Amino acid sequence: QCVLALGLTIVFSVSAQGVASSETDAETSQEDVAPAGARPTRSAAITKDREQELRAQLATATDGDARWRLYDELQRGLYGAGRMAEGMKAREDALEDDRISPGRRSLLASELALAQALINDRAKSKRLISRAKSFAKEAKPDDIEKLQRNPFYSFLRAEAELARRDTRHEVALAKTRELSDLAWANFNDPT
Repeated sequence: QCVLALGLTIVFSVSAQGVASSETDAETSQEDVAPAGARPTRSAAITKDREQELRAQLATATDGDARWRLYDELQRGLYGAGRMAEGMKAREDALEDDRISPGRRSLLASELALAQALINDRAKSKRLISRAKSFAKEAKPDDIEKLQRNPFYSFLRAEAELARRDTRHEVALAKTRELSDLAWANFNDPT
């Protein structure tokens, strides 16, 4: 669990700073799957009362966007409280929630795949990459328009990390370049 916490801290501290020097660096940013208008910030620790309130709201909420906002607040609060394993569980719960749009779930699966790659859990990372790809195929164009990243190539960052850890640096570099090229192509011609 200590290694998991370290890997998650690395991934989420990058997003919490809101600093990205390029489109490739922005691929690890949480803002892409955060609710519209939300900016990643260092989260304050969540209180037990607020946690129970959020879980109660999740039990009754039916709208996918509302459920996403509740999961997002819950996991950020848990991470802010240093409860990394519970924060990861909240993210995994959001991934399993079929009321959340496939596009968001694809981006979430990509982020979780990267986190698992960073802690060297190859099997789980590969499963999550596979899920990210399948969710991306299910995503509707109007769903993708709401997202700040395209789910069709967001998983490449995790694939690059897995290749890097296998000392297949040429594959990792190719994946990183592909990610960058696709991001720039999408930025210049979003159609």
